[in-house]
Amino acid sequence: MDNNIETRLLKVNTRIDALALDIAIIKDNHLQHIESDINSLNFKTDRIEDKIDKTYWILLTAAGAFIGILLVNLFKYILQFNLYLLLKFRYKNILWTNRF
Repeated sequence: MDNNIETRLLKVNTRIDALALDIAIIKDNHLQHIESDINSLNFKTDRIEDKIDKTYWILLTAAGAFIGILLVNLFKYILQFNLYLLLKFRYKNILWTNRF
């Protein structure tokens, strides 16, 4: 009977040792692979963020240029119209006073 208990204990100890070895292998190998995978994912997300930032600034610059062109044309139109009214008013008065 003691022999049977000893063999069972020996089998349990070998299973525990094998389990401890498996845990050590998982810690050493798989966790390092997971860390490298996480680092590569971080690198990829950083690249995607950089592309999004570049796209954002390109769109912002294009919108700013478009609004700038619109404002320049608007001011140009306003100045031309005011100059037209100013000249029309002055020449009208000049012509009106020279008439009599």
